[in-house]
This record gives sequence, structure tokens and C-alpha cells, in this order.
Amino acid sequence: MFINLHHMKFSLVKMLVIFLALLIFANELVAQELERFRGLQGYWQFSVGDNEEWLEVDFNDNDWDRLYVPGLWESQGYEEYNGFAWYRKTFKLSSFDLEKPIYLVLGKIDDVDEVFVNGEKIGQSGSFFPTFLTAYNTERIYSVPHSLLKRDNNNVIAVRVYDSHLNGGILAGDVGLYYDITNDLLEINLEGKWSFALSQPSNNINPKLSELEWTKINVPAKWEDEGFEEYDGYAVYMKTFVIPEKLAEDNLVLLLGRIDDYDYVYFNGRLIGTVFDLKKRGAYSSKGDEYQALRGYEIPKKYIMKNEKNTVIVKVYDYYKDGGIYEGPVGITTEEKFKYFERKYYRNITIWNLLNN
Repeated sequence: MFINLHHMKFSLVKMLVIFLALLIFANELVAQELERFRGLQGYWQFSVGDNEEWLEVDFNDNDWDRLYVPGLWESQGYEEYNGFAWYRKTFKLSSFDLEKPIYLVLGKIDDVDEVFVNGEKIGQSGSFFPTFLTAYNTERIYSVPHSLLKRDNNNVIAVRVYDSHLNGGILAGDVGLYYDITNDLLEINLEGKWSFALSQPSNNINPKLSELEWTKINVPAKWEDEGFEEYDGYAVYMKTFVIPEKLAEDNLVLLLGRIDDYDYVYFNGRLIGTVFDLKKRGAYSSKGDEYQALRGYEIPKKYIMKNEKNTVIVKVYDYYKDGGIYEGPVGITTEEKFKYFERKYYRNITIWNLLNN
């Protein structure tokens, strides 16, 4: 058999290039750029067991053990322990920027966690029993409302953890508070509380909004982490905000981060786009990848009400696993600034594209 060594060598080089390109592509699936302003690595208060009083700000944890975070609890005196445990960290902030979204990064936690800042829940990854679902391989990044943080006073982070087997605890990562500097490109930041309601296929195209059972949830966040565990199906998000007259003179784009899976977006009652419109712009590569698309929808000027309340409605369908507007940035930006997001985050690369080049 004749073997073309030159062709084999070329193929190996090409496969290496493809591998590196896919690594780069995978690393750019996160649309946030975070900048740490307060490190939280070090010793945290720690106790095994489970007690809802441990989330309270004024709970006295002085007699608890002290474990280093990040690190396995098995390597710090709790060998072969599986079950519930809590971490608590008390710290002060002399100041923080009210104009920048703040995130708490806790790295990877084995298996399930529920996180509280100053007594208020900000997020959860995985599910506790009776519907246990591990999230051991998920990076914990939780949005922290500015209103929860205190200047020049004690702030308390409480983390409830459940480990089913093997390693447990806050395992690894650059633990701390971060600014999302990506949102510096937003003219209006829409992250935070949105109105939210579950819907049905029969009325999702044009739901009677007044008949839905509305609540408030954080955006961006998986709706499973906001109290809707294991829900797959239809839901509606709604947000009202004011666009200043001067800004309305520019060409504007509504950024909705990433959504799992499909979305239909309305601005003041008019449909301005769906995820299916974005494929031709390279927002995602193929069917099943819609959840990776960074949503950016142009807002026709004729739909904008200047210096008055404008309403965005986002209808979402999730067919599997996680659901909702799960990652930022979320807000209003200009068409010019949106080009930055397109250049940095929009990709239409598959392994087949690379093999055929």
C-alpha cells in the first residue's frame, strides 16, 4: 500500500489547527468579562449539618471550624464526609461601583449549592433531594444586587452545600466579587429583577398577559435556580424601562445575553426578532446550538417612546435541562457598540467548516 507521507503530515497539522480553533471557540462561549475587585479566598467559617438559621446575618458562627476556600473539605479534616455543610464569610467593603453589575464567583462546588448574601438568596446550582442533580462541574457565577451590599459594615455570604459522594465543598476557582466590565458597553443596564410567568403552548404566541401568574426573578439566571426546578416548557419575561430622548435618536440594539433555548422578542408590542433570525449573522452554528447565541435585536426607532416607559416581552421555550435568560449582558446598547459584541462573541464555526477549508 502506498502512503502519501506529505498528505499525512498536512492532515495532522490541519487537525491540530482545528483542535486549537475549537478550544478558542469553546473559551469564547462566555459573554461576560469579569474583573475582580474583592478577593474572598482564605479561611471561611464552616460547619457540617443543615440549619436554615445559618443563612441569617446575625447568626453567631464563632465556634465553627475554619476551612480554607477554595479547597476540599476532605483534605481539611473531614475525610469521607458526605452530606450537608455550610460555609460563611464575613467581610467589609469600603466602596463599590454602583454603575457596574456585580457578580459573586465561587468557582466549582461539589455537588449542589444554595447561596445567600446578607440573608437573601442570590442563586443555586444543581438540585437537592428529593430531585437530586449534581452541578459539580459548573462554574458558580451569581449576580449580586447592589442593594444587598453594605458599605463600611459587615457583609455575610452563606453557602449551603450538599455533597453526595467523593470530594465535597468549594473546590477550586478565583473566589471573589467581580465587576462585569462587559456591561460598560451598555447604555441602559437591564439586569436584575424581571417579571416572569409560566405559559402554555396554546397561548405562548399571543398570551393574555393579565391572566398569567406573575412573579419576580433575577435576570440573568437559569430559571431552575430561581425556584422553577426541572421545568421545561414555555415562559414569559417582561421588563419596563425609560429610554431618554437623546439616546433614542441613536440606532439602538436590545441585548439579551444567552437564552436557553428559543426566544421571541417584542418591544412595545411589536415583534423585533427571534433567535432563528440570528443564525445568518453567525450567532450560532447549527440546530441545537441556539442556547449559545448571544441575542442582539435592533429596535426600530418608530417603536421607541422617548422619555416614557417602554416594555420588552421575551417569550422563551426550553425543551431540555436548563432554561431562561441565563447569561448577560442584558440591556440597551448602540448599533456602533453592538459591533464589538458581534466581533468578539459571534461565531459560526463548526468542525465541518474547518475540515472543508
